[in-house]
Amino acid sequence: MNRKIYREILTTVTVICVICGTVYHIGGAFFGHVTDRWNWSDLTGWNGEMQEDVGNTKPSAKEGLDPFTSISTDVSVMDLTISRGDGYAISYSASEKLVPQYSVQNGVLKITQRSGGVSLFGIHSDHCKVTLTVPRDAQLERVETDSDVGDTTLSGLNLRSSSLQSDTGDISVKDSALGQTEISTDTGDISLTDCTFSKADVSSDVGDMDVKTDMDLGSWQLDLSTSVGTVNVNGDERGKEYTQSGTAGALEVEGSVGDVTVAY
Repeated sequence: MNRKIYREILTTVTVICVICGTVYHIGGAFFGHVTDRWNWSDLTGWNGEMQEDVGNTKPSAKEGLDPFTSISTDVSVMDLTISRGDGYAISYSASEKLVPQYSVQNGVLKITQRSGGVSLFGIHSDHCKVTLTVPRDAQLERVETDSDVGDTTLSGLNLRSSSLQSDTGDISVKDSALGQTEISTDTGDISLTDCTFSKADVSSDVGDMDVKTDMDLGSWQLDLSTSVGTVNVNGDERGKEYTQSGTAGALEVEGSVGDVTVAY
C-alpha cells in the first residue's frame, strides 16, 4: 500500500469517528425525544417488547402538594402538562435516571431533574412525563419552565406572568390568562389558543407559531416576522413581516424558519 492511499484511508476513518462521536453526544437527546413518540409496531409490523429495555420506569400515584403560588422547572428531558384540577397535585412516569425531584418552598413549586443518559439514536431512550394540577379558581403569580428536551402543555390557567422555554420541543397553551409572557423554543412549534395576555414575546428558531385569541388586537402594537416562511394575519398573507402601531398592548412573534399565524 503506497503512502498516498494510506493517508486517504486514515483521513476517512478519522472523519467517520468524528461524525459518530458528534451524533452520539449531541443527537442522542433529540432522537430520544422523537423516537419515544414513534409507534414502532406501525413502522415495522413488529409487536415485540422493545420498550422493556428502557431504563426501569418509575410511575407515581397522584400525590397532593402543599398550596403554591408559582411554579419553576429546570429539567433535562420532560413532557410537562399543567392544568386545572381538584387541587394541588403531581403525578409522573419516568425512567429511573429521570425521576423528578420536587418541593414547595416559600410558595414556589420547584421541579428539577438529574441528567439521564440515552443510547445511540435514542432507540432505548430515557423518558419522563409529569402532570401538575392546580385548583380551578387558583391564580398563580408566575409559571417559569425551562427544558432541554420535551413538550410543554398548559391549559385553563390564570397567571399574572409566565416564561416558557424549551430547546427542543413544542409549547402549547390553551384557554389560559398569561399576563405578561415570554415563550421561546430553539426547535419546536408554539401555539396559543383562546388565551389572553397583556404583553407577549414569542419566538422560535425552527417551528411554526400560531396565536389565536378572542381579544381585539386592532389597537395593539404588532411586530410579526419570519426569515423563512409566511406571516398570516386574520387569513391574509403579509409576506415575511407585518407591523402595526397601537397602545393597548404588545405582541411580538419572531421566527427564523417557520410560518407565523395570528388570528383575532
